[in-house]
Amino acid sequence: MSARATVYNPSTAQLGPLEADVARKGTQQGHLRKRGGMWHVFYRDWLAAADGSVSYGPTSASTGCTAYKAAKVKASEIVAAANASAHCPRGTATLAQFVEAQYGPARLIAKAKATRDTEGWAIERYLLPAFGKVRLLDITHHHVQLLISNVRAAGKSRATAYQVRAALSQIFTYAKKTGAFHGDRPTEGVELGEDDKREAMSLTWPQVQLLLSVVPERHRALVTTLALTGMRAGEALGLRWRSVNLTAEWKPIDGGAIRPYTIHIADNFTHGQWKTRPKAKKVREYPIPSALWVVLQDHFEHSRWNGPDQAAFSVRNGKPMTSGNFAKRVLKPAGAKVGLPNVHLHAFRHTAATIMDQQGMSPAEKQAVLGHATAAMTAHYTHPQAEAMRQKLEGMVN
Repeated sequence: MSARATVYNPSTAQLGPLEADVARKGTQQGHLRKRGGMWHVFYRDWLAAADGSVSYGPTSASTGCTAYKAAKVKASEIVAAANASAHCPRGTATLAQFVEAQYGPARLIAKAKATRDTEGWAIERYLLPAFGKVRLLDITHHHVQLLISNVRAAGKSRATAYQVRAALSQIFTYAKKTGAFHGDRPTEGVELGEDDKREAMSLTWPQVQLLLSVVPERHRALVTTLALTGMRAGEALGLRWRSVNLTAEWKPIDGGAIRPYTIHIADNFTHGQWKTRPKAKKVREYPIPSALWVVLQDHFEHSRWNGPDQAAFSVRNGKPMTSGNFAKRVLKPAGAKVGLPNVHLHAFRHTAATIMDQQGMSPAEKQAVLGHATAAMTAHYTHPQAEAMRQKLEGMVN
């Protein structure tokens, strides 16, 4: 080992005193030499010693090429990987160091906002507290499985455990791609535990009315719309007034037209972002029944935010409300007041499907309204109501 080698101490995760040497790293080009008929590239990289310390010094690697041009391309890839990890020893960086120096600014920031928010949350809430000070090469399958098991033991859902595992898997995938980690990802084969067994919930119409009686007035139109249309939460929250035709005339929109008394379900608002249905996919239509028309017309007339591009169901500043805030601040408190503490947004989709079934709608009609790909999925959303079954059973002996 050279006397001027810069040493990386894994116990403190800090570089040694030769800061000037560190500042010059990451600019090498390497050089090729032919040995035994094969081209080898010579360059400088982090080298691990038997005692666990790591020094930055000369090394070489075979390009696996006999032709000079091909070897030159391969050599540039090898040296580029070494340069990328020049300030952070390959495999010896802690998870926090790698996320801050490479994964965050180079990979995470380039992802879609919804994915970025979910991964960022998993990293901050679970991964950094558990593995932030642990070197990448020291994180094992056992450690990851223990973390996931603890997440489930704390009462978190399987979906939460999946998000934590997926975020860590993405970090190690990028670490391997950049040469910061070698070997199998420690997330491979990690089990998430049993599926959450939450029974699908469907409300009766009297229960919906009871819920409406305690929901704040400005939110009643949204609850009524969810219960009668069966829209997904993101579809209802992303509904713009331009997609709602409350008149008896055809309404022009984007080169087409909306039928009288009809809703075009085209937009979606999830994770704080608008998403518009691709033109290749057919826009779903919902014929507005008179009971819903009265509610929406009144809501439109009294809303401060009823421009064509504004959300039909917005908060006080005109922005669309998010499903998480609505569930936490409005739906859950209202449900607790009327004996429905477990009510959730998706329950209204099951409710609408069941009411449509009770009204005698055909499977094809229900499928068209709900937007399911198959009739089997629509059937999954239909629940028998106890009172209706009781009346039919009474008829067996009368």
